[in-house]
Amino acid sequence: MSAGNLEEVFKAALKTARAGDIIIFSPGATSFDMFKDYADRGKKFTAIVRKFCR
Repeated sequence: MSAGNLEEVFKAALKTARAGDIIIFSPGATSFDMFKDYADRGKKFTAIVRKFCR
């Protein structure tokens, strides 16, 4: 799968996930300066999860 940003990837994962599935965030490539560091990337991912999974 290819997407323009982390939110697009997460939304696509939600569309394919079924009840009871677990979505694991495990980046396998560089983020090309989309984030300051790994901690920033984690914070952004957490914010996206909270936005869509309330």
